[in-house]
Amino acid sequence: MSEIKNLLDGVIETEIENLKSLETGSEEKSKAVSILSTLHKLRIEEIKTEIEAEDKRQRRSMEDIDREREEAFRKSQLKDGSVDRYVKLGLGVAELMFPLMFYNTWMKMGFEFEKEGTITSSVFKNLINRFKPCRKG
Repeated sequence: MSEIKNLLDGVIETEIENLKSLETGSEEKSKAVSILSTLHKLRIEEIKTEIEAEDKRQRRSMEDIDREREEAFRKSQLKDGSVDRYVKLGLGVAELMFPLMFYNTWMKMGFEFEKEGTITSSVFKNLINRFKPCRKG
């Protein structure tokens, strides 16, 4: 690409140098000016093409950077979501296990106290009434 640019610049410079030697108002000079004008337009188009290509490269690199950022953000969200799920699961298990352990401990103590098979103490009677009720089928 740069070879074409250098070659075109060289041809334009040569035509400018040749233009100085031609007579003003001659047909050869007007043809040379026309050729020089065409070459200059080609050079301008070449510059525009280079600028457009560079803009596309920059846009692609920015899009790649944005895509990488979005991917990193999604990964962090997934990681945060999985941590959140595990915390919620742990809290759910704790909500189930702690009351069961509490009820189990107090039931053992109450049954130990009431060995004869009848519940006579008012503390144990009230404690049984405070346990979470179960639906009867």
